[in-house]
Amino acid sequence: QQLIEASAGTGKTYTLSALYLRLVLGHEQLFDQGERILLPPDILVMTFTEAATAELRERIRLRLQEAKFAFQQGSSSDPLLSALLIEFASENYELCVQKLSLAIEWMDEAAIFTIHGWASRMLRQHAFDSLSLFEQTLVEDTHQLKLDACKRYWRQVYYALEPDAIRAVQAWVTNPEALLALINDQKGKPEESLGSDWVIEPRQALEPWLEWQTQLADSFKQLQQLWTDEVTALIQSAKASKALKGNNYQDGWFKQLLNWLRTGQNAPSLKQLTSVSTGGFVTSNKGSAPEHPAFDVMASYVRLVQQEPDYQSALLKHAQIEVNRLYQQAKQQAGLFD
Repeated sequence: QQLIEASAGTGKTYTLSALYLRLVLGHEQLFDQGERILLPPDILVMTFTEAATAELRERIRLRLQEAKFAFQQGSSSDPLLSALLIEFASENYELCVQKLSLAIEWMDEAAIFTIHGWASRMLRQHAFDSLSLFEQTLVEDTHQLKLDACKRYWRQVYYALEPDAIRAVQAWVTNPEALLALINDQKGKPEESLGSDWVIEPRQALEPWLEWQTQLADSFKQLQQLWTDEVTALIQSAKASKALKGNNYQDGWFKQLLNWLRTGQNAPSLKQLTSVSTGGFVTSNKGSAPEHPAFDVMASYVRLVQQEPDYQSALLKHAQIEVNRLYQQAKQQAGLFD
């Protein structure tokens, strides 16, 4: 048991997070004696205000992540973490990383309360023993509770995805706040607006899109290899002879096309790409389109772009259902209703 009493700005949060870290890691001399691992639900932390509990939760989570990184690297510039690295034998670093990883995963269930919040929780859990009432509190502003559920969902579901899948998610929605906004936008809309009745797991929903992305990248590489100066000259010659309609092949966007082929950045519009593909050239009445294998590949590339799988509907439906479940769970645990 530890009691920390100090005025504002004296480092209480720092000290608490350090004590928490020590409790999670345990004592090295007990590693071989089957020491019980303490997880966040096992470690009671109490403070005075709701704001302080939120800060403590994030600071402790950050401290655990910093410690995990230090044990993975075997070094740290932080004095406390350096001392811990010295205290624990290097052959136990991997076990420390495992303990810290487990604790980080359990931080959503951390027993961090205000004093009155903890007392209220105990009374509810032991309502019959204490002869107290099952109290329910009306929550008028549910935004923060829903946002917390969204953040928890984000950590549990999206952090577990592979890097390419995470990038796909973030191309759709950048953070939990944006995800909550999308979920809120679905209120009042018919269920069919989200597509199938089946709820697909995010990893499964992303598989077709990731496969499509690979095919698109392969097609683009083939396009880069085939698009030589000779290909550019063919288009310029057809434009000069007025076989192609000049208004559709102005120098500005053509430079953009060549820059995109070189760097992969700032792609022209799909309409512009189509205009330099087999079957898509905008010719004059008397002109004929130039021919080259690069134009065939461009046509294939355009078709592939048009066939992009929709993964966003499935992700949104899964998020809507799971975030609502976490929200209802949080309300029940806190004795709230809306």
